Amino acid sequence: MKTENKVSLEQVLWSREKRVATQKELLEKYPGTLICFMLNIPGPEKVNELFEKVFYEGLEKIQNKLETEKISTEVRLVQENITGYEGYLVVKADGCQVKKLMIALEETKIGRLYDIDVLEKENTKISRNDLGFPERKCLLCDNPACQCGRSRKHSIEELRKKIYGIIWEEQLQRGVAAEISQALMEEVYTTPKPGLVDREDTGAHTDMNCQTFQKSTEAIVEDLAAMFEAGYSWEADPETLFPLLRERGKKTEEKMFAATGGVNTHKGIIFTIGILAAAAGISLRNYGKIESESVCRISLEMTKKELEQDLRKLKQSSGITHGEKIYCHLGEKGVRGLAMTGYPILCELTVPHMKQYIANNRDKNQINVQIILEIIAELTDTNVISRTSEKEMRWLQTEAKAILKAGGAFSENGLQKVRELNQICIRKNMSPGGAADLLAATIFLCRMETLMERLKSIIQYYK
Repeated sequence: MKTENKVSLEQVLWSREKRVATQKELLEKYPGTLICFMLNIPGPEKVNELFEKVFYEGLEKIQNKLETEKISTEVRLVQENITGYEGYLVVKADGCQVKKLMIALEETKIGRLYDIDVLEKENTKISRNDLGFPERKCLLCDNPACQCGRSRKHSIEELRKKIYGIIWEEQLQRGVAAEISQALMEEVYTTPKPGLVDREDTGAHTDMNCQTFQKSTEAIVEDLAAMFEAGYSWEADPETLFPLLRERGKKTEEKMFAATGGVNTHKGIIFTIGILAAAAGISLRNYGKIESESVCRISLEMTKKELEQDLRKLKQSSGITHGEKIYCHLGEKGVRGLAMTGYPILCELTVPHMKQYIANNRDKNQINVQIILEIIAELTDTNVISRTSEKEMRWLQTEAKAILKAGGAFSENGLQKVRELNQICIRKNMSPGGAADLLAATIFLCRMETLMERLKSIIQYYK
C-alpha cells in the first residue's frame, strides 16, 4: 500500500482557519452562492492517489449536477493541501436550491464521503435542518454522524476500512460501466459487417446509425452496470435474482426507446449483457475473480428454471414478439435458449478465439469482424429469420463459413467478401442482430476478465 502523508492537529486547525478565510474572500469578491467541497476522511492521513481520484470525480459530479439544472459557475478554485483536497465554486443561484442539489449528491453511496457546504452572503452556511432534512447518518451505524464522531464510537481503522470499501465498489461499478460502453460501441464501429450498422453504412437498417447507438448506449449503460452491482451484492441463490433483473431490464428498455425516439437498438443486448453483468458480479463476489466459464455457468443457474417456464407457457400461445412467434412455429429458442444453456457459443467458441487473436497481436477491428463471422456461421439467428426466413438464415450461415474458409477477416480478400455480402444483405433486408449482440457480449467478457488488472491501483488500498 502506498504510504500516505500524516497531518498534525495543528495543521488541521490551520487548514480550517485558512478555509474560512478563503470562503469569506470569495463571497466578498464574487457575490453569489458558494459551494465548498471536501471529502470526509477520518484520521491523520488525508491525501493519497485514491482520495485524489475520488475528489476530482466528485467535483465533476457537482459540476454536472449544476449544468443539468442550468446553473452557471462563475468561479472555480481547487486547493490541494496535506490536510485534504478543497474545491470552491461560486454560482449564480438560490442557496436553498443549490443545497438541495448537493444533499442529493451526498445521499448517493459514494456521496456519503462528500462534505459539501453551501454558503451565502456574510459566510452564512445553509444547513440540512434549515431545509427540513435529517442529519447525516454514521457510515457504520444508524446514529447521527456527529454523535458518533463526538463520542468516538468507532475506531479510525473501522471507519477507513468502510471508506475504502465504498470507494472500491463505486470505482468497480464505474469500471464495469466503462467496459459495457466500450463493448457496445466497439461492436457498432466494427467494420465491415453484413447487414449491420457500422462506420461505412447502416446495413439493412433505415432507422438507425452509429449516432443512434451512441445515444442508446449512454442511456442504458448505468442500468447495465447496476445489474453487475446487484449480482456483486446478491447473497441468495442466483435464480432468485433473475426476476428482479427482468423488471429492471424493462425500465432500461424504456430509457433506450426514449433516447432513440422509439428505435430498438439494444433490446437484445439489455437482456444478454444484463444477465452476464449480474453473473460477473456474482462470480467476483464468490470467487474473487471474473472468468468467462464461471460467468456463463452462473448465467445458466440464474436463468434456466424461469426461462424453461417461459417456454412451456409459450407452447400454449402463438407468441407476441418476433422471437416468441419463431419459437412457437419453429421451436427456435433464441436469446432464451442461449441464456438457459449458459451461452456455450461464448465460452466455448468466441471468447477463447478472441483471446487467442489478441495474444497473437491481430488488428482489433479484424478480430471483431472475424468473431462476428464465426458467430453468424454457427448461430441460429432469430433476427435474420424474423426479417426474412429460416432458409435465408441458413444461406447466410453458408456464406459466412465460405468467407472463413477463404481466410476470413485477416485478409484483404476476406474483408472485401464481407463488404460484398453486406450489399446482398441490404438488398435482402437481412440483419444478423443476434450475432451483433453476441459480438458485444464477447468483447464484454474478454474485457471483464482483465478488469481487475486495470483496477489494481485501487485494489491495493481496498485489500
